[in-house]
Formats: sequence, C-alpha cells, structure tokens
Amino acid sequence: RLIHIITIETSNNRCTFCLDSAAHNGTYMARRYIRSQIIEGRNSGATRLILSGGEPTIHPSFVEFIKLGNQLGYSKVQTVTNGRMFSYPGFLQECVDAGLSEITFSIHGHNAKVHDALVGVKGAFVEEVEGLKMALADGRPIVNVDVCLNRGNIKGLPELLDNFIEIGVREFDL
Repeated sequence: RLIHIITIETSNNRCTFCLDSAAHNGTYMARRYIRSQIIEGRNSGATRLILSGGEPTIHPSFVEFIKLGNQLGYSKVQTVTNGRMFSYPGFLQECVDAGLSEITFSIHGHNAKVHDALVGVKGAFVEEVEGLKMALADGRPIVNVDVCLNRGNIKGLPELLDNFIEIGVREFDL
C-alpha cells in the first residue's frame, strides 16, 4: 500500500505538456500538513511513501519529509522529480542519507535541444542528466526514468532509451 503526497504546487521547469500547469500557483504545501499526511499514511498501513509535486525537491522541508518517512518505518521513500536539484553538490547525498530509496527522474528528450524546449528551461537537460548520473553512481537509490510521450519527443524515443540504458537506467515509465 502506498501514499502519494503532493508537496508543492510549483516547479522549476515550465513543461509545455504539463497536465498540472493550471494548478502551479506557487504554493508550497504547509510543512505541518505534509507531516500529518505522512504520519496518517503510515498509521493507516501504507508502507511506501511517494513525494511529488510540481517539483518536490524545491520544497524547503523536502529532506525533513524523507527523514520522517524513514523514521516512521516506510519500507520505501520515493520521489518523482525532474532531478535538477540532485545536480547540486551534497543535495543527493543528504536525501539518500535521510532515507530516499527511489528516484523517478522525469526526462522528456533524447538531447538538450528537445528536452529543454519541452520543459521550458535552457540547461535543464544537463542538470537533470548530471543528477541522474550521480544517483546511479551512488548506488543506493533505485533510479528510473519517466517520459511523457508527445509530438515533440516521440521520434527521439529510441535514442533516449538507448542513451539512458547505456548509462545504467534499467526501468522506464512511458
């Protein structure tokens, strides 16, 4: 059983295909509210905690939420993220040390030109791939890639899969 918690209603990307863009109003869910949801989930028998958003890693209490999930005994603490924050020195380490056990990276292009156009941020691809490579090199978290297929990236899908398989990704959600 799992509990999926939206921690934030904003992102550091501006994806052209985002289904939640209307909900991206800049709101950071209250720390107290998220903590209560994490506790309530565990008390009701959930064993897997998923932290998502918007972009959950930019919530100022993100690491605290991971620690709480780990302390409460969730067998898996996962995040669904664009992964840009994991390219910053020390952030990935802090999250994994706190108990983050699975990272689903949302990557939507086989190269920077396609990906950055789809997510609306120049340089996002480089940051995201760096974060993913660092997570793979760490070896502790499960690492997978989520791709939202659309007209802008479908032709590059075989290359995207080949590129990420080559660097060690073994699970994809399309």
